[in-house]
Amino acid sequence: MNVDTDVQHFLTRELPGLIATLATNGRDGYPLVIPVWYRWDGEEILVWSLESRRWVQNVVLDAKVGVSIQEDGTGSMAVIMRGSARVETSDAPSIDEEIMRITRRYVPEPKIADYFDGWEHLRTIVHIKPKSLYIWR
Repeated sequence: MNVDTDVQHFLTRELPGLIATLATNGRDGYPLVIPVWYRWDGEEILVWSLESRRWVQNVVLDAKVGVSIQEDGTGSMAVIMRGSARVETSDAPSIDEEIMRITRRYVPEPKIADYFDGWEHLRTIVHIKPKSLYIWR
């Protein structure tokens, strides 16, 4: 998906990174909407989580998701995506590397190792590939 420079800059903003709102299809027929830390790699939204969380289990059952990332205030911008997600859980070094990349968007560098140590049991990365992307200004 071709994303223009302004949108790339918006999606990759750091310290503080914007919070994404992620919607999954719940087992009970209702959507589950949650705030998440994320990283945009130019093609996918990546989210760090725990495999047993309800929203991750929703993705396992139904890969269709919606994501909204927005600024606060008047004259703000938002990016709304619809797409599909896949779950990757592993103890591989690549998971640690992605966790660090996501965390760097929200936590100052000197505090990242301590923050990560407090959540080391979270070994899941959810990859969200947008099929459509809308810009709201």
